[in-house]
Amino acid sequence: MILSHNNSPNKRSRSGLSRAKALMSLLLVASLSGAVAAAAPAPAQKEAAAGVPAVQSGTESVNAAATATISVDASVYEPALDLFRPKRTNANYWQLVNNTPDKQQLQPFGFQVYRMWIPMDSVYNYSTGQYSYNYYDAYFNLVGSMSDEIMLNILKGVDKVDNGTITLQQYETILVNILTHYKQLYPKIKYVEALNEWNLGYKNIVNYSYYDFYQVYDRAVRTVNAQLTPAIPLQVGGAVEEQLSGWTEQFLDDFAGDPNPDKRLDFISYHTYIRHAKPISLEGQKATLQGWLAAKGLDPNTPVYVTEAGIFGGNEHSDSYDRDVLLQASGMATIHYKYAMQGLAPFHWVDRHSSNTIKNILAPDVQGVLTPYGNMMKMQSMLKANGVAAASDGQNADGFGVYGIASADSSGVAVMAWNFNWYEHIWTNSSGTKKYTSTGPDYDTTIAIEHLPAAFSGNNIRVERYLIDSAHSNYRYNPAQAAFTKVGDYVAAGSDSFLKTAYLERNAVTLLVLTPTTNAPTEP
Repeated sequence: MILSHNNSPNKRSRSGLSRAKALMSLLLVASLSGAVAAAAPAPAQKEAAAGVPAVQSGTESVNAAATATISVDASVYEPALDLFRPKRTNANYWQLVNNTPDKQQLQPFGFQVYRMWIPMDSVYNYSTGQYSYNYYDAYFNLVGSMSDEIMLNILKGVDKVDNGTITLQQYETILVNILTHYKQLYPKIKYVEALNEWNLGYKNIVNYSYYDFYQVYDRAVRTVNAQLTPAIPLQVGGAVEEQLSGWTEQFLDDFAGDPNPDKRLDFISYHTYIRHAKPISLEGQKATLQGWLAAKGLDPNTPVYVTEAGIFGGNEHSDSYDRDVLLQASGMATIHYKYAMQGLAPFHWVDRHSSNTIKNILAPDVQGVLTPYGNMMKMQSMLKANGVAAASDGQNADGFGVYGIASADSSGVAVMAWNFNWYEHIWTNSSGTKKYTSTGPDYDTTIAIEHLPAAFSGNNIRVERYLIDSAHSNYRYNPAQAAFTKVGDYVAAGSDSFLKTAYLERNAVTLLVLTPTTNAPTEP
């Protein structure tokens, strides 16, 4: 029976997910054979009549060591999707400027905020006192053309204060001049981070604390806002540490104890590199921050941005580059999911890294090609307008395994699923190497969807599936086949529910898109 629903998901109880699990057992009997699309590595495509999508031949192999189910209720609203979308990212100046093919790949993502860096040393000459502002014009123009807002991190120069080359007051004047110049030319600049990873990069500073410099950034932002009265005032935030820890809590202690009545903390930012930490270690970070803020008499609703994230910090890597690029794709999906579900805003990192290309959104040494990580972001951008409830039973107690996030609107349903699990590998970082065993299997993953939107009523269902794994949407497998890969496209008979089983090797990511259609069923 086909049920009629509103085009936009309502806010019914999540109990609908239990019905999806019950429904799955019935669908497995009634429609599994017809709902499983082909996914051979190099499938032949049948010719389709005009206006009818091609049907992929063959049968998808379903023989993984483990099984998982993602239960979706397309009528239950889930707000976390808005934070999961690829709306915030980072741009490296020396890697992207004037590269049209790269821009053509990134611009469709529709970034809301782009984060960029201005090293003070590159703009200001401490010997002559001269500024070289135009050095970064192309950088600003590019970032401004691809985002609604800009987050600016002005770093460096701290050592010049510490060794007496300039005074702290001179540093503040330089900072005010830089901010004033660029804010006038590029009004999209909204956020100013006070330095970057002080707890790692400034260990040799002996005469000043981080909070000494945060106060400088705070005063500089207030000065520029007072002078320019911009339509979009600047905001200032910190502590921008490499991992959330008690170091940020100490910064909040310093801020709370500052007697200046005009002081500002518009946002908190920090970074996350999970390395071999359990994914569940990311849970509860917002609650921790809110607890710190409340205990110190500060606003517990202060916005929080995770402005860098990843599996690999610095130049860390395993002994297999090919596996690492897939870990980056599924790992970043997991990190963004964990943060979105607790109401934190994560940033993607990074278009191209200067030294560790595992982190790249864009393939190194070639223009206009997305990495598996970049293709994962493409999947994020293809999710529908409204988040809907999805629950996976494929994760272990540590948070490794199968994840799912779902979306729906009047145009259809889109469900993204992935299998985040380490391979057996040797890990290399600044401390040396260490061998790790595998932590998880491949999965046969069943996506069971109930309460399709009203647009499906009286229509059949076009089923499209995209895949990122060791042989699909992966420039490392075959540079000539690096493009975002569709592995299934057929029309299923109409229903108010749908079920699909897909094989997900470790760190594979898939996107299932359902669209109402009047075309006749063409299931293989």
